Amino acid sequence: RDRFGSSLSLDGDRLIVSAPTAGAGRVYVYDITVPEPTVTCQIPAPGSIAPTSQFGFTVHLQGRELFIGSPFENLGATEDGALRVYEFGRPVPLQPQALR
Repeated sequence: RDRFGSSLSLDGDRLIVSAPTAGAGRVYVYDITVPEPTVTCQIPAPGSIAPTSQFGFTVHLQGRELFIGSPFENLGATEDGALRVYEFGRPVPLQPQALR
């Protein structure tokens, strides 16, 4: 089970749907301007995080910025969690360094 739909966010013509237990997690971006919504982008968990990180546990879309949370990501000695910010307007969203 990938818990598809655990977190949702809608802004304009984009719908964000998370699947935090699909491997280490995955986020889908849908175009909802067409009669049958289509996936325009899939954002997999970065390869450096553990399968238990639950990338996509929370998602929030605001304008061109997409925020993706990983509550159990280990950035140091403990599972502190992390937040990644992606920016739309490029063929593939830009992923800066994780915040915590």
